[in-house]
Amino acid sequence: ERRVTIDAMTAARLLQAGRGRQRPDNPADLARRLDAKFVVTPTIRLLSDLAVRSVTDPDQRDIVTTPPRTGKSRLLAVWTIVWALMNNPDLQIVLVSYSDELAQAHSREARQLINEHADYVGVRLSSDKTAVGRWRVEGHDGGLLATGINSGVTGFGADLMVIDDPVKDAADADSAASRKRIANEYRSTLATRVHPGGSVLLVMTRWHERDLAGELLDAE
Repeated sequence: ERRVTIDAMTAARLLQAGRGRQRPDNPADLARRLDAKFVVTPTIRLLSDLAVRSVTDPDQRDIVTTPPRTGKSRLLAVWTIVWALMNNPDLQIVLVSYSDELAQAHSREARQLINEHADYVGVRLSSDKTAVGRWRVEGHDGGLLATGINSGVTGFGADLMVIDDPVKDAADADSAASRKRIANEYRSTLATRVHPGGSVLLVMTRWHERDLAGELLDAE
């Protein structure tokens, strides 16, 4: 009788462990599983589903516009990076923000999450590419290049390009020269680095009707 009880308890533990090892099928669930403080709001759930489509479906072109402080950047520029490489370690990702510092801050956090939870996510970082703004998954072709929108992405292609807040603030958006420079950089450089079948996800706060989102929507 005692042996049966122990076997039942062992089976329950194994079942629970098996559930814990199940891979989250979207970035929001991954974040919630690894960060007890992460809150999945309706907005975050919607953005997470959109991120899944950008990773799993070819040739996606999506624009997300939200007010500041919705958690959009952390979900799409950090957790989506980790989730995407967890599901496809050969995925080449380019992350672009208005400055090198912001892009690299997101990159640093994504890299730290992979290092801390390598056994769970199932990938490790290569020792030969460990720069804050450029790193690679060990044994695979995938990795991340994180850069400012004016710094260029020469020599690096993208299966997934995430453009997170290419405009710094309202003052930057009010500058016609700045808006023109950002639009030209997207068309002449960033868009040309996307591999055939690759996806682009633009997420930003709208500060001006003629910002990058406005330009791209008009072009459609």
